[in-house]
Amino acid sequence: MEHIVKPALILTLIVFFSALVLSYARKITDPYILSQEIDKQNQAVKLVLHGYTIGEELIAKLDDDTKFSYWIGTKIEDNADDADNKDGIEKNAYAFISTTHGYSGEIKSIVGVDENNKILGISIIKQSETPGLGDKVNERPDRETIRSALFGNSYSSNRETTPWFQKQFVGIDLNKKIVILKNELWTREISNELIDKNAIVAITGATVTTKSIANGIQDSLIKLKKARFIIEQDIVNLNDWITTPPQAAWQ
Repeated sequence: MEHIVKPALILTLIVFFSALVLSYARKITDPYILSQEIDKQNQAVKLVLHGYTIGEELIAKLDDDTKFSYWIGTKIEDNADDADNKDGIEKNAYAFISTTHGYSGEIKSIVGVDENNKILGISIIKQSETPGLGDKVNERPDRETIRSALFGNSYSSNRETTPWFQKQFVGIDLNKKIVILKNELWTREISNELIDKNAIVAITGATVTTKSIANGIQDSLIKLKKARFIIEQDIVNLNDWITTPPQAAWQ
């Protein structure tokens, strides 16, 4: 009996102390990991709202009790049609988090849109798609390869750094359905043609990933509209409360 109890006791102690060490390690590393994720998120917001002054993160609680985050960006543009308006016109843009499920897991993106709901940029900050297929969402359009060297497209310090899959979303109108083209090869030369069609090129062998991201962005735009209404309504109610004399409110 002893030859069974003793090993079992030792194994139990090993498991206990291993769990204790892992718990302690997680307690130490979790704040650092969270900080890294927040930094990555903030950098993505700056990327998709390039040229805008960005406000604080706004969080709204939607009808389904989920929370939705977005940011407002502002910038001043000259008004060529109004010479009397020397101060220019203030333009707003919005960045929001779009979370969807791809082929292998969760895909999280930061999306920037202008006042007309046209995409200014997207940045995929989390994905676990199949290597060599779905993970091409982060593939650079110019890579140092034997083929690029042979055909004269060698490495340049000025090469495009935005992943081609993400770059093609710029200019897409979210008021319309995003058309997904299969069996096409994305190139810079067809970019304008794609925008005219409100279309993007699917990643070869990863149509599910492509559709998930496109559909997730359009679904998230609906949530953005709801979140904006909630936040703006709260601001109106707060302003009304501030400007209304207390005695009048109690009557």
